[in-house]
Amino acid sequence: MSSDLVVFPCSASKNGARLSATLKRTRVSDLVGVASRQLLEEGRRLAFQRRRTWIDQRSDLVQALALYTGNPYKVDEFRAQILRLLGGGTHCLILSGGYGLVRPEEPIHDYGAHMSVTAPVWRRRLPFILDDYIRRNRIGRVFVGCSSVYRQVLGGAPWGRTVEVLWCVPKARRGEAALVAVPTRVGEAFVRLVNQGMEPGRDWQAELR
Repeated sequence: MSSDLVVFPCSASKNGARLSATLKRTRVSDLVGVASRQLLEEGRRLAFQRRRTWIDQRSDLVQALALYTGNPYKVDEFRAQILRLLGGGTHCLILSGGYGLVRPEEPIHDYGAHMSVTAPVWRRRLPFILDDYIRRNRIGRVFVGCSSVYRQVLGGAPWGRTVEVLWCVPKARRGEAALVAVPTRVGEAFVRLVNQGMEPGRDWQAELR
């Protein structure tokens, strides 16, 4: 069992790709305490009450790693490498504007909720849920790949004080579409990380405290 945790973003596109492996259903709520579970459930309820968000409760429940099909998930080997990590016991979490934190194996509905809209909900909750997850699951090192919007939401105390945290927060270059370039680079960084045996290269930087 690995003591690493990788955290990566969801995507707007949710077309339900098939997985090459069958995953045992696991939820974030299975791996945190009662207080964090309540924070997560409350956050999800409030997130989907905000304007310009929606959730289709009549849609099929699909495991998150299968449902998301946007830019990071289009990167060659990305989905396969996440499956490889899960198979080796590495903890994986997906950042979501609607669901907050989701395990890749967690069944979720089709929805739309951008983090730029729901950040006020999650900024006060995700750092504490993540801290609880890290402590309860004896995480020693965390890799977070995301955009600056997600980075700001995760920036609060108390998480990250007792573990090594490495960040990949790319910026779009001039002329690039940030909503395409940034998540694609995040996906590519994770593929390189796994291919290098979880030895971080120049994609990853320690958090400045």
